Amino acid sequence: MLIYDKAHELADEIRKSEEFMTYSRLREQVMADEKTRMLIGDYKKLQLEAQAAYLSGSTPSEETMEKIKQLGGLLAFNKDVAEYLAAEYRLQTIVGDVYKIIGDACGLGLDFLSE
Repeated sequence: MLIYDKAHELADEIRKSEEFMTYSRLREQVMADEKTRMLIGDYKKLQLEAQAAYLSGSTPSEETMEKIKQLGGLLAFNKDVAEYLAAEYRLQTIVGDVYKIIGDACGLGLDFLSE
C-alpha cells in the first residue's frame, strides 16, 4: 500500500539524517560504559515518572524532582552524555513534529492537551 511505502521512505530518510546519525553515534559511545548506561536509564525513568504525574494532573514528588536535578547535574558533567541527551532531544523533536503533522492532517492531533 502506498501509505506504508511512504512511511518506510520517511523512516529511511530519518535514518539517513544528520540528526539520527549523530544521535546513533553518541548513543553507541555513551552506552558502551555500563555505569553511564545505568545512570542514563535511571534518569529517564525518573523523567517518565515525573511526566506521568503531570499527565495525571498531579505534581511529581519533591524527592523525584530532586533526584532528577541531581542526576541531571551529574550527567551534564560528562560532555559526551550531555551531547547525547541533546542529540536525542533533537531527534525526538523531529519525530514529534512528524507525528503532529500527520495527526493534524487526519484530525488526530493533540489539541485536547491544550484544553
